[in-house]
Amino acid sequence: MKAKVLLLPSDPALHLRLAPLLEGMEVRSARDEAEARQALEAWRSQAQQAAEDTPPWIRPGEIVPFEECERRILLNALVSTGWNVKQAAQRLGIGRATLYRKIDRYDLRGRNAG
Repeated sequence: MKAKVLLLPSDPALHLRLAPLLEGMEVRSARDEAEARQALEAWRSQAQQAAEDTPPWIRPGEIVPFEECERRILLNALVSTGWNVKQAAQRLGIGRATLYRKIDRYDLRGRNAG
């Protein structure tokens, strides 16, 4: 998602002065406070939709150790493939033996039993 900037004044000179700093950003000008609020609300709803579309192993603002993130990715791949290890390994781009080692490392075998 691109960084977003909202400029309240629709001043062309201000846009020119700030152009180098705003490269790669979405910029909207607002004539008044109501229009600014409307633009901010639209951005918030887009951000909320993007958060809902994130994979289950990533939560906005969450920082987890690498091992926990890897465990979540593996678990998601296994559940998505109905615990078909060969298919999960192919989708993850790793070998079956590697996936079996990781299943043992993160003690994921017990999750299939339920």
